Amino acid sequence: MPESAEDRLKEVFRIVVREYLRSAEPVGSAHLVTRYRLGVSPATVRNDMVELEERGLLVQPHTSAGRIPTEAGYRYYVDQFVHRESLEERRRKELEQAVHDLENDMEAAGRAFAKKVAEITGETAIVRFGTQAYLTGVSNMLQKPEFSEGELMREAMRVIDDLDALTLDARSRVNDDVTVLIGRENPFGHGLSSVITVFAAPGVGEAVIGVLGPQRMDYDANVSLMRYLRERLEELE
Repeated sequence: MPESAEDRLKEVFRIVVREYLRSAEPVGSAHLVTRYRLGVSPATVRNDMVELEERGLLVQPHTSAGRIPTEAGYRYYVDQFVHRESLEERRRKELEQAVHDLENDMEAAGRAFAKKVAEITGETAIVRFGTQAYLTGVSNMLQKPEFSEGELMREAMRVIDDLDALTLDARSRVNDDVTVLIGRENPFGHGLSSVITVFAAPGVGEAVIGVLGPQRMDYDANVSLMRYLRERLEELE
């Protein structure tokens, strides 16, 4: 149980984000109290959510609806709660054959590798080895409920048209082993998020690997996957 009001606020926020990532539905206070043992009343949680809204981390999309994260909320969630975690064993095994194929011929296996990343993450995958960029899994993105909105659909189509330039722009913004670009930070589209890593690829020079999707994406899983891929591929000679 959180030890202070501020600790409880952070925990309520974390849970709201995780619930929204899972359901794509606004999250209400009664649901949180029923599902989680917060040790406080729905009224207290409702007040916490109002406070989080005043801080710009949550927003109420409709009167009488629950809350969802804002763009600033997603950034706060990534900075505060997405830490270094080991990749799920199942996902790691699924990636190993794709990594093996890359080791044999990195450029030739690039498209297949991008497809495997898209399959595992359920997102759109972007891979750039040397001068060749691949985009696959666009259907994953378009099937998400956010893409019933016309503006996000236009952003997705722009990625297809301008893939090379947008990938180079995203690469210029990578400043860590794995970088998360959210909303206005993200050259692929302000309604989107991407998780990007860059490394030195044997035989082809620099490589860029990333996943792209709506701001409502599983940052924990995608960051873990990108970190694992970067470390694993850097082992290749």
